[in-house]
Amino acid sequence: MGDARHALRWLVRGLSVVALASISVAAPSTPATAQQALFTWHDDPAENHRELDVEIARWGDPAGPNARYTIQPDHTCDFETPAVAVPTTHRIDWQPDQVRFQSWEGWDAEPAAPGATIAEHKFDTGIPRPGGEQTRINLWLNGGAAPLPDGGLEAIVSSFEFLPPTPNSGDLP
Repeated sequence: MGDARHALRWLVRGLSVVALASISVAAPSTPATAQQALFTWHDDPAENHRELDVEIARWGDPAGPNARYTIQPDHTCDFETPAVAVPTTHRIDWQPDQVRFQSWEGWDAEPAAPGATIAEHKFDTGIPRPGGEQTRINLWLNGGAAPLPDGGLEAIVSSFEFLPPTPNSGDLP
């Protein structure tokens, strides 16, 4: 992927978690094994740790899609994000009967224009019940890959906001 800075913004909202994070990742030479994610997690393994993911990764395949929506363990939807210079926003909207993922260009609260939407997918099976999960951010190398010899990877979290759920959480930005 070459010299790169990925500018990403994530929004998680729904039953129990509302979080907003703006992150940029830079590396002298970003390998296909690099992965960045915002996800929900609970330490209790019930319901697959209540893990919902938006992951920016090629999973070791330089020609593969570079992003994925996941409800663990096996509900996935792969897609391609735009060139690394384009800021993107990624949303997880978690409701009792569905989880809707959406990604778009820019950092607006909603896609600025119909053509700004990169990908969206709704899952209506395998939806975990909320209960004590946290929002987490990670940056790592897939498959136990060795650290990068040319300086490594860097993630800069420029903002993170957590809003406790309210009866009107579905109405939040």
